[in-house]
Amino acid sequence: ISLILDAAGVRIFSANCFEQALSLCHEEPSISIVVMDLTNASKLEEGLAIAKEIRKEKNSPVIIAITKEDGKETCNRCADAGIA
Repeated sequence: ISLILDAAGVRIFSANCFEQALSLCHEEPSISIVVMDLTNASKLEEGLAIAKEIRKEKNSPVIIAITKEDGKETCNRCADAGIA
C-alpha cells in the first residue's frame, strides 16, 4: 500500500507505538488519515484511548482500525472512540 500511496505523492508517517502516533498527529496537522493496528487484543484498550485523544485534535484525521475482532461490541467501542 505504501508504494502506491508514495507514487501518488502521499506523505506517509510511521509510528512504532500509539504514543508516537499521537505525537505525530500533534506535530503534523496535515495528517488526514490514521491507520491503527489493533489486531493484538491486549492493545485494543490502549488503541481506543489513543484514538479518543487523536479525535480531540483541532483538525482530527479519519481513524481506521485494523482488528481481528468481529463482534458488534468491538465495532461499537471503536465507533465510540471515533474510529471509522
